[in-house]
Amino acid sequence: MMPIFLTTDDVETLEYELIPTSARVKLTRLLGRSVNQLPIDEPETHSHIRFLNRVINKANNLVERPIYVLESDYWGHYSAAEIAWHESEFEVCIRRLDAAQFIEFLADVVEEHLLELDVANDLLVEADSSAKLRKEQSGRISVSIAPLAGNVALDPEANPNLRTLVSRMDAALKRGDYADALGNSAQAIEVISKETMGTPSVANETFGSYFEGYKNKTGLPAEVVDWMLEIYKRRNTEPLASHGQLEPPQISGEETALIVEMTKALIRYERWSSTNNVTATP
Repeated sequence: MMPIFLTTDDVETLEYELIPTSARVKLTRLLGRSVNQLPIDEPETHSHIRFLNRVINKANNLVERPIYVLESDYWGHYSAAEIAWHESEFEVCIRRLDAAQFIEFLADVVEEHLLELDVANDLLVEADSSAKLRKEQSGRISVSIAPLAGNVALDPEANPNLRTLVSRMDAALKRGDYADALGNSAQAIEVISKETMGTPSVANETFGSYFEGYKNKTGLPAEVVDWMLEIYKRRNTEPLASHGQLEPPQISGEETALIVEMTKALIRYERWSSTNNVTATP
């Protein structure tokens, strides 16, 4: 993707930001309200199917999927099958977008007056995104990405997104606080696994309580998921990883570096699989 609202640095910054599936579904529903206000059978303009086609192609452009060229029959009408395909594709096209693509798409539909600016920003807040849309004097939409706080680990009440947790892991590894890096890895595993599960019932549960369900749903190999559980459990036993203890941590720098990089790889994979509808192999 070559962004026009984000900078290339912004895209890199958003690599580990998570846009929940629920936010992508809500955006689809918000745009669907506009669709539902348009008449389906309107021979003069066919505004219903043209709106669907417009949104679908905007989303497909961002993921470099083929563009659907809408063509009517000889009399300027569209078949029921054509309309049905567009209605189905409309429901899934936004789900394919990763964080950067989602924000590009959101800025695009706001700039083209398909969605109100305040509604879009409210959605970003609900998604715990670090992005915010602004309207310039020219009428164009711009995007700002909030920088990470200096020592975000000091806020025990924080509900960090993946971007924050990855930043914490990297910072802890760099300063030699290997136990802290392990703790943040365990949090990241819990966040991404809950998003993969995609059900409110696990929102307040521990990773161990829904581990088998996650193992059956993710496309990751069973051995990798077992390793994730080991890291999650170790967070509770490693000194200073999550609880104050008198003993010094036993985890080494080499092992921590592997855990940090493996956690990043897991995040990237689950993000990719969620936008490509990948599920576990039977």
